[in-house]
Amino acid sequence: MIRTWKNDAPDSISPERLKEREIRDWLRRCRDMTQAEEDQRDKIRRWKAAATQTTQGVSGMPGGAGGKDKVGKTAARIIDEESRLAHREDISRKIKAEAYRRILWPLGNDLHYTSRMVEYLEGYYIDCASTDSHGRFQLVTYEQLAGRKGVEVSTVKKSMCRAVRILAQYWDAL
Repeated sequence: MIRTWKNDAPDSISPERLKEREIRDWLRRCRDMTQAEEDQRDKIRRWKAAATQTTQGVSGMPGGAGGKDKVGKTAARIIDEESRLAHREDISRKIKAEAYRRILWPLGNDLHYTSRMVEYLEGYYIDCASTDSHGRFQLVTYEQLAGRKGVEVSTVKKSMCRAVRILAQYWDAL
């Protein structure tokens, strides 16, 4: 068997596949925003921990304890990070609202586009925050989504692929 190299350059891919890739990338922004929000919350937690872990500086030198304002500086950083988090959450809400609109629009127009496809796309791309067995944040996987819906993983993947193909037909109209 001879292996051949397949060019994956944009000019060698069909327009339909390019549109499907564009849709997946667009929907993946919702997952990226959710992850970025959680990263920002972690950063705020670290700054709060740094602000609360203060000890008294004792020194034998006259005035040698130091004049650092650890709490004041970290409090200012916490406020900055919280304002960044609020901005990210606002952008994320707008992106997710647009994603809902784009996902739901073909539902009334295409007979093959079902509410189950909408549930899978919504569960994987939009409502994608989850926790692991230790209660830590993670993004939803295909396996978790299939477990929540009570179906096989292959069913979720196939339905999502089919939904993206159908969305590709309407994408320019959206």
